[in-house]
Amino acid sequence: MLDSSVWISLFSEDSQLEKALRILMLIPEKGMRIIVPIIVYLEVINWLNRQKFDNNKRDEIRNIFLHGKKIIITYPEKGLWYKAVENYGRKVKLKSLDLLILSFALDSQVAEFYSFDKKLYRAYQELTR
Repeated sequence: MLDSSVWISLFSEDSQLEKALRILMLIPEKGMRIIVPIIVYLEVINWLNRQKFDNNKRDEIRNIFLHGKKIIITYPEKGLWYKAVENYGRKVKLKSLDLLILSFALDSQVAEFYSFDKKLYRAYQELTR
């Protein structure tokens, strides 16, 4: 599972670009698929809409998510927010969307979780030890 911070690094070509590319290259080598919770997809789309990309670039990025062969957009089970707060809210201090992403990653038992958000990644590491 890739957090929106990894996707945004890929598309914005920021200082984390090389690290994001290395992560993306590992996935086919390991034969994995990329799980994209709808929350992460929406965060990336919100970021995308604030950028000064032309429409072709925006469509290209959307199509990566919607038609990528190794990408699966998933929807949380009903009540994920309540479950996230109940199970993890007191254990970690995260923004609400990050808490949902963390809960999704933990409850889905993803094989790998990548995020450039240090707080989110640290919380994931602490709860999976």
